[in-house]
Amino acid sequence: MYYRATRAAVLASVLSAVAFAPCHCMAQADADLWPMAKGTSWTLETTMVDAATHMQRKATQLVTVTQSREGKAGTIATLTYSIGGQLTQVERYMITPLGVYRTAAGLDGNAAVSPIMPLIKYPATPGAKWQWTGTVTQGKKKSQSTATLNAVGFESVKTPAGTYKALHVHSSTTSTENGKPQVIANDLWFAKGVGMVLQKATFGTITVRAVVSKVSLAKD
Repeated sequence: MYYRATRAAVLASVLSAVAFAPCHCMAQADADLWPMAKGTSWTLETTMVDAATHMQRKATQLVTVTQSREGKAGTIATLTYSIGGQLTQVERYMITPLGVYRTAAGLDGNAAVSPIMPLIKYPATPGAKWQWTGTVTQGKKKSQSTATLNAVGFESVKTPAGTYKALHVHSSTTSTENGKPQVIANDLWFAKGVGMVLQKATFGTITVRAVVSKVSLAKD
């Protein structure tokens, strides 16, 4: 339960947004930064460390694109995270010519992000920066968030699944719920034609590192 809660906090709290236009003219190279064909999956070797308690936990996560369909503005996809067959996180995305946007997250994927978050902005330009202010709403609970994101650049990332040239995206998010702010630093690396190959996140005394060990790409 503790791992599940912290995983959800890391992924659901890093939020941002931008408007998008209906168009399906995305460049193939950019579109491949996070392939979202139904059935695509990534196996992530994940380690969580709490510096305050010296607790360390390791787990193997399976991330699967369970739904993917074309909408008026772009591709709508659902990703599920599971450990040992147990569901731990659901994330929903919109992929448009302007980027990849998170629209919802949470255990059931029902924590709505408003406005939606541009996790990756196209074209993928090293040095690009963007900001977001919005809310995450789950039932009657609502948290206010602000975020600054930037494309650090393309870097070589060595993983158990191989070595990739990956776009490094860094974000710093401050979320406030019941008057209590929480700062989250999140670093993600995306390889063309592969997807997310590495994640490092820090919030409070907790750090999470997830590295890809297997990639299974489905065809559109």
